[in-house]
Amino acid sequence: MPDEKKYTTAIVDALVSAMDYTGTTFDDLIERGVPMEMLHPYMDNSEPGAIEADEDWAARGDFMGDPPPSEHKKNGQYANGHDPAPPKVEPFKTIRASSWHDLPIPQQDFLDHRKLIPMGNTTILTGASGVGKTYVALQGAIASPARSLWLGAPIKPGPVIFYSAEENMDVLHSRVARICLAEGVHLDKLADLHFIDLTEIVNASLIKGDDRTGVTIVTDLYHRLDQTMTAIKPVSTWLDNRGLVVSGNENNRGIAAGAMRACQLLGAKHNSAMVMLSHPSNAGADKGSGASGSTAWFAGGRSVLNLTRPEDADDRSVRTLDNNKTNYAEDGTLLNLKWEMDRFICTDPLPRAGDDIGKADKAQRVFLKLLIWHNKNGIEVSPSTKSHSWAPKIFAGHHDCEKVTPGQFRYAMGHLIDAKKVETRTRGRKDQPVNYLWALVQP
Repeated sequence: MPDEKKYTTAIVDALVSAMDYTGTTFDDLIERGVPMEMLHPYMDNSEPGAIEADEDWAARGDFMGDPPPSEHKKNGQYANGHDPAPPKVEPFKTIRASSWHDLPIPQQDFLDHRKLIPMGNTTILTGASGVGKTYVALQGAIASPARSLWLGAPIKPGPVIFYSAEENMDVLHSRVARICLAEGVHLDKLADLHFIDLTEIVNASLIKGDDRTGVTIVTDLYHRLDQTMTAIKPVSTWLDNRGLVVSGNENNRGIAAGAMRACQLLGAKHNSAMVMLSHPSNAGADKGSGASGSTAWFAGGRSVLNLTRPEDADDRSVRTLDNNKTNYAEDGTLLNLKWEMDRFICTDPLPRAGDDIGKADKAQRVFLKLLIWHNKNGIEVSPSTKSHSWAPKIFAGHHDCEKVTPGQFRYAMGHLIDAKKVETRTRGRKDQPVNYLWALVQP
């Protein structure tokens, strides 16, 4: 038995004070013979970081619905040092599938006619710096209160919030005025377009992530935005941009997932389409995906829109807006845009009802037909979006493309490769391989 008499109050006080530096835990001190009753005064919320953790929890309010960290088990003891039993919990309330019997099947609503932006969910709008994504966002933000068109197509009318942590009000004033002039919209008709200016404060974060644990908490600004949305009831809320509204390491999967979850909850609570602007990493820009950081960013978004400038385009004013990912609509929507009179216009015809019937099957049939033609004529086409001979683009420009778009060809290519009807072959040197597509079956 350790000699408990040698531990005086002064010695115990010194041992506890040194815990941060030595890495010692209360369990370690107990094993060394320090009486439990002498440690009780120190163990009440005194684990290293416990007070700060409780303060962070308090800042979150009831957002996560979990107890403060001081109630969690720590180092084999509860942080208060007195409760030997785990906290009481209630079982989950379950929903029986049979309760949906005879209820109407819920239908996903969208902000826009093309079904790019789902209501009550989070969409990521990504694009390299200077490509024009803020203009695309502003055009959408203007169109709803103005009851006009967004990129040539209808958009849900109603109030809009634009949370700006990047562009100041002078810049936004100038851009909005120019867009309105080009679109024939009067500024005095935009009373329902609400800008929140966060450009004059250092930290505009709505969500704060802990790089070590991956845990996210929401800030006071998040709660203020929540209250503002309650008052305004926006059909869409635009967040500019991710790097400024979310703090923490973007490569941390926990932070990415938590941040997207927080945005999703706001959108669902207010039935508002949440659109978060984002910059791609160098790798994401090179690959044409628009991605940056953890894959949880795109996984958490219900739709991803990637605005790019085609590399081989002779006209520097053209862009493509590609629906890289969508959970609630058809994959493969690709819009061709052109910069004209201080805003973007869509050069594609507006889709009509019934246009999508048999579209996927048609795209695969035409892709296979054109690939066989190119194979027979010794013309190589590539599966890579960075190649000048990218198959979907080459095929969309062919005289026999049957009006199939590059976006439709892109997803047809993926389906055909998965079905083992098309394969990627390689030629050339090992250090500089050239990939090309080859048809394995007849159309």
